[in-house]
Amino acid sequence: MFLGFWGRFLILVLSSLAVILTVVIVACFVGPGCLGFEYLMRREKKKKFENETLGNVSPIPGKSKIPTPHICESGQNFWMDNQDLVVYQTGPSGMERKISNAEDALVYNTKEKILNLRCTPLLTGRNLYPKVHTSYPKLKIKLSYSSLKNNDTMGRLSVLVMSATSLPPREYISSLDPYVCLNIWQSKWPFQKADKDIHIVQTRVVKNSLNPDFDQTFIFDGIKREIKNWCLKFTIVDSDHLTRCRQLCEKVIYLRDLKNLMGEGSAILNLEMRHSPVIIGTLLFGLKFMPTAQRLNINVIKAAKLKYQNYSSSLLDFYPYVRVIMLNSSGKCLKKKKTCFKQGEYSPIFNQTLIFDLSTESLEQTVFLILLCTKLMTASHNSDESSSIDGDIEKSLKENKDKVLGMIVLGRNVKCTRARNHWVTVMQNPRKMISVWHELR
Repeated sequence: MFLGFWGRFLILVLSSLAVILTVVIVACFVGPGCLGFEYLMRREKKKKFENETLGNVSPIPGKSKIPTPHICESGQNFWMDNQDLVVYQTGPSGMERKISNAEDALVYNTKEKILNLRCTPLLTGRNLYPKVHTSYPKLKIKLSYSSLKNNDTMGRLSVLVMSATSLPPREYISSLDPYVCLNIWQSKWPFQKADKDIHIVQTRVVKNSLNPDFDQTFIFDGIKREIKNWCLKFTIVDSDHLTRCRQLCEKVIYLRDLKNLMGEGSAILNLEMRHSPVIIGTLLFGLKFMPTAQRLNINVIKAAKLKYQNYSSSLLDFYPYVRVIMLNSSGKCLKKKKTCFKQGEYSPIFNQTLIFDLSTESLEQTVFLILLCTKLMTASHNSDESSSIDGDIEKSLKENKDKVLGMIVLGRNVKCTRARNHWVTVMQNPRKMISVWHELR
């Protein structure tokens, strides 16, 4: 059967399209950078991650698996890199080297248990998936605007900070010492912050309250056309004498959005406060509990990618160090220790061990605060001389006014799953040094 001209042309077009489609498909699944190739690589990495790091975790129906910390030989530090899944070892001099065979480096030994310790593994049971706290803190305020008498160009804004509800407690004690900080700046179009704040005020501190009543009024005078473009930022801060002032949540409102306010009116607002946790870096440290000697060894190894810009003018003026505070169940400070500081390093290596006396009976009630701080000192100080000073920590803080960049809370009942998992694993495997990366917040 002979085809006509259009029949042969149609067959030629279809054959060409089939060849082109085949070439495109092969190129997408073979060459890097294409969608198909990237999709297959992501699936392969995910499958490899589950096989290598989650093989020893018993699955729970309907739940995803969670990796366990790696239990290490006593006297050596091993940890797993979160990104490329390479096992590293830290030697006595602080140098790192890769270990090719992870199974040879890691020792899994869970037979040794601490007697009379009522600890349930977090990888099984209810505590694996704690309930998420979905209710956000709320701040009740009242805004009032009025024109000044005998001056049509000037106006007055009155801000009444009334109360706050459902504030999140501290991780180591169920209380707060909150206050509200109000920053006002002139907004630019489109909603850009000005160079500096026009007004900065704060309320009084309310002691031991998760639902504080402030009832404080602040009055601000300004030009009418400028007040319309004001931005008000409300920040709730916890005045903690151990970790310094810690921001809990914040909310920004624009007066231009409150149309009825500028017409000699008032408005009562219930602001839903949101907190975006700021990660200022990561810290690698190991824990080892010695039940016979009744002590806990905290091996502070290194920090990585610290965001120092908000705390130091330059990297040379950045003096990071780690301070560890031991607390009892009521939040009372029992003991404090700190490492030496490093100058001009945003990824410092400490490789220093801090020893705390800790009995088996107090394991469930004791909480450790691990703080990453920076010293504020003049350029005339010598880092080598200052690093050898072992004075009282409170005196040092008052003299140098050290700043806290971030913290990690360790304990049996802390909210952070990673920190709680690390603590319980150490308690169930005594005499083993377990090192894990933690985020500083």
